[in-house]
Amino acid sequence: MSLLLMLSNLEVLEPSCTMASFRFKSSACLSKMVALLVHVILSFGDLVVWLVCIVGPVKWVKQVYKGLESHPCDAAGTRRKSGMVELTTSPHRDCATMHELMQKSTLENGPLKALGSRTFLGLYPVEQPGWPKKVFGATKWKTYSQLRDEAAAFGRGLRALGMQPLSAECSTACTENFEQIFGPHALLIFEDTCADWMIGAIGAMSQSMPVTTSYATLGMHAVAEILNDCAAPTILVNYKHAGACAALANGACPTLKVVIYTRLDTEEDAPSLSETSGTGDNKVTVTRFVEIQKSFEEHLFAFCSECASTVFGIMTIV
Repeated sequence: MSLLLMLSNLEVLEPSCTMASFRFKSSACLSKMVALLVHVILSFGDLVVWLVCIVGPVKWVKQVYKGLESHPCDAAGTRRKSGMVELTTSPHRDCATMHELMQKSTLENGPLKALGSRTFLGLYPVEQPGWPKKVFGATKWKTYSQLRDEAAAFGRGLRALGMQPLSAECSTACTENFEQIFGPHALLIFEDTCADWMIGAIGAMSQSMPVTTSYATLGMHAVAEILNDCAAPTILVNYKHAGACAALANGACPTLKVVIYTRLDTEEDAPSLSETSGTGDNKVTVTRFVEIQKSFEEHLFAFCSECASTVFGIMTIV
């Protein structure tokens, strides 16, 4: 009986021992997997530390061997990039003027997006006192090719209005002797930054006509002072300021002859402003931006941007 009991106990214990052995083997496999994962992580960390400690010093040694990035070029301590004798005046050696640089850029990037403008949908009224919110729709894009063509058309349109390129002699007198510009040369831009702002400026530079700017936050008094300082015959403004600017030609700004307006953030149903008012020396014409681009068709002026020293921008402090 005791032997049978012992045998029965062995039979009962045998499965138990087998399960314990299986659990032990599973735990051992899991431990090996964890150990392998830890080993991989530590090996990767060791590689990163090695790269930082080796590659970093190698770069430092190469930099020291290469020498300094700049060197003194005069007694005053002025420094220039090593290998350069003169200051860089253009990112491209074959471009000496802003016009040439713009032509190169627009030709190389023709189909790419250049200027994006959000479609103005109107003003959203606010309940509390303050500025009404502007509502915009989809963004419309102009490519570099369109920018080049429209700027060229605008520049030729300015020539058709009677504006003239600024000569190299007058430009030198302005930059070297701070003499005032006389004659129909300068375009004043009194507008927020937008596509027409950029097209107008590039168009003026294509005909060697300087651009002077007035912050859109300044009042009419500042605009009148800048117009007189630069003897500007033409001003580029927003639709909402066109009437006030045209009124300046009546005595306050005798050189002003043309007011060109954009329709930036203007409702589509707002009426067009196209009129000529005043007589004699006080005569002023108000016209839309796109009309100037069309006006060159009867006057095919070629580009006029041959002198690298011609003034492009005039910053007036009011």
